[in-house]
Amino acid sequence: MSDEAPGWAGQMEGRLQASLGLVRSDVTEQLETRLQDSFGHMEGRLQASLGLLRSDVMEHVESRLQAGIGQLESRLQAGLGQLESRIQASFGVLRSDVMERIDRLQNVVTLIRDDVAVNFGSSSAVKLANDNTREELRALGDVVSAMHRQIQRLQTDVRELRGEP
Repeated sequence: MSDEAPGWAGQMEGRLQASLGLVRSDVTEQLETRLQDSFGHMEGRLQASLGLLRSDVMEHVESRLQAGIGQLESRLQAGLGQLESRIQASFGVLRSDVMERIDRLQNVVTLIRDDVAVNFGSSSAVKLANDNTREELRALGDVVSAMHRQIQRLQTDVRELRGEP
């Protein structure tokens, strides 16, 4: 049973890491979708007014867009970092809870193993006493058989002395 518990803990950690990967990919996919939607919307507006803007205005808008994208990327990275930190903290708590449970189960297994050892010891003592009783019974049977033969010889001798056939 103790060999199965670490395997189970490893499976749980693997599942949690897989879930973390799915959460990351879902968040990234949603943000990419939102960014793509936002970029598509902004691109349409920029193309409509492109003919009206001069090159210096266009450069200004472009620099502002880049700054906005940089800010979005920074915020996204910060949000992902916080999410990862919280998940890592949860992993630590889960890992300690699982190890604590494994320790309790190991203690139970040890108690059961001790009970089994005591029971085997008791059954060995009973078997030994039973074997000794059988030996004593055989020895007593041998004595009774020998006494029976002696009694039969003595009866034969008494019959001969009495003259009985």
